[in-house]
Amino acid sequence: MLVASAVTAPLAIVAALDFPDQVGGVMIVDDVGADSPLRRRWNALSACFGRPRPVDLTDRLGELEAELPAVRVPVTLMQGSEPAELFARLESRLTGCRTLTVVAVPDAAAVRPRTHAAELRGALLALVSAVERAQR
Repeated sequence: MLVASAVTAPLAIVAALDFPDQVGGVMIVDDVGADSPLRRRWNALSACFGRPRPVDLTDRLGELEAELPAVRVPVTLMQGSEPAELFARLESRLTGCRTLTVVAVPDAAAVRPRTHAAELRGALLALVSAVERAQR
């Protein structure tokens, strides 16, 4: 099982593609939100170092986007009330998954363990069940 943030989602997807026998499932969590204090702080810090972070996280997918239909493991997308475009793109392109689950957390711009532990725990348990069913 791999759990990734919106920023590290491409790494989790590559691992699922390159190591399908070792990765049972992937959960991608929108931990920055479309507009959140964390995103604004990250952008400000990145700008200080001359490396502005892309506003659209889909830029991070690049050539990987064409490979999304080849992901076969169960995937859960946990998104806030205003998900980044990345999540809409993942949802529409992950067509080969055994199980694709989208969990929306309506009261949050971003989903974080300290504020949404119950939602994250429930989604992770559901993903574990989907992985176990896929392995039977």
